[in-house]
Amino acid sequence: MEINIEKKQAWNDISDEDKKTNYFIYDYLDKSYKIKKQGTVYLLKNKTSKIIIDETTIHKMYKLSTIQSLSTNAYISNFLLKSLRNKWTIEKKQDDYILTKKHRGKKEYFSTSYLTCFMENNF
Repeated sequence: MEINIEKKQAWNDISDEDKKTNYFIYDYLDKSYKIKKQGTVYLLKNKTSKIIIDETTIHKMYKLSTIQSLSTNAYISNFLLKSLRNKWTIEKKQDDYILTKKHRGKKEYFSTSYLTCFMENNF
């Protein structure tokens, strides 16, 4: 299923803290990390390393003057950030973002109605 998002949000409408967090997320997704938020920290894993980092540290890592507007629109950036805050795990494979969430240790397949609800909750 492919969903096209018509509504776009301007980069200037995003808070400075969320800009820094979004930049961090994109940077590590591009480095083949899976990212999950657990409590106040982000867990990042790839085949060889694991990183645990809190938002305050992320915000100190970047200066706004060095962060350029992300190539993806701000609406998608906020979607990914909100999904992480709602306990989804995100990874990037080529140009696709894959969101997963554990459900009693089982693999679940969701109906179209669930996907619609998911989109409404996270956009």
